Amino acid sequence: PEMSRGLGDVYKRQVKYCVDLNGENIAQNYILQVARNFAYEGVTTVEKIEKKLSDYVLRSGDIGKLLRAMGSTKKPEPEDCNLLKRWTGEMMFETETIEYTASLFKKCGMQKLDEILKELYANKKFGKAEIKEYLARKTQIKNLTISIAKELGVYCQIIDTYVDNFVSVWLSFGYDDASLLNLAKYCFRREKKSFEKMDELLKKLYSLGVISAESIVVYMQNEAQEQTFLSEVLAACGLTRRVNNWDKECLKNWRNWNFSDEMILRAAQLAAGKASPVPYITSVLSSWKSQNIFSPEALDKNERHT
Repeated sequence: PEMSRGLGDVYKRQVKYCVDLNGENIAQNYILQVARNFAYEGVTTVEKIEKKLSDYVLRSGDIGKLLRAMGSTKKPEPEDCNLLKRWTGEMMFETETIEYTASLFKKCGMQKLDEILKELYANKKFGKAEIKEYLARKTQIKNLTISIAKELGVYCQIIDTYVDNFVSVWLSFGYDDASLLNLAKYCFRREKKSFEKMDELLKKLYSLGVISAESIVVYMQNEAQEQTFLSEVLAACGLTRRVNNWDKECLKNWRNWNFSDEMILRAAQLAAGKASPVPYITSVLSSWKSQNIFSPEALDKNERHT
């Protein structure tokens, strides 16, 4: 009998708890669900229920402020109390800071606010000023991503995916917004019309230490000069096609052999009319290298003696 009276008191207090939260017009299933939640949390005595209700009453005012800050007319719920307890306890946010953050996201709801605060916590943003700056920069990065997509000529269905996988990574490398837009234009002109291909270029530039705006300009100028010179080489050996990456690799190899542009053009002239002119250039230069012929004077002297 004593146990029955105790359980009865617990149940009565649970019912009163539900009525205090939602008024008298509540379903029995709701009361049963609250009872299950209490049992799961270990709230199984009148004293513990009283404490939980007391905690809720103390926090419901703060929860109401958060809901109003978000423009919500929803009444505080027990789950909201648990969220607020975690935000101020485990995550160490000030209630005023949480309210400020909530005011920046109208109609987002408590669960969405929870996601936002988790992100801020992960990025170590706890004060109003740094939260404002972080969220403003996040908006800027999203807009930057949209602008890069336009320059590349691509459509981003889920913009956050490109922000996380590409643009945020590029910014972490040290590239600024203006440089990324210029590089996107460069990629478009070079038929690298995707975030993936631009990512390949940026990782290559990063490995070369080409990060600052000045170094990027120098790189682009050098690339333009290389493109022009390779076009001359292809024309000299009778090819009319566009310069491709293989040509660039060949030129890099020829330069590593210490051949000047003049010597490379001389080899290209000898390759004119051959079935495979570019490999033939490589063969000619390899022959000259083995004979230690690296200048036009040495080549002319060798030709006079043969």
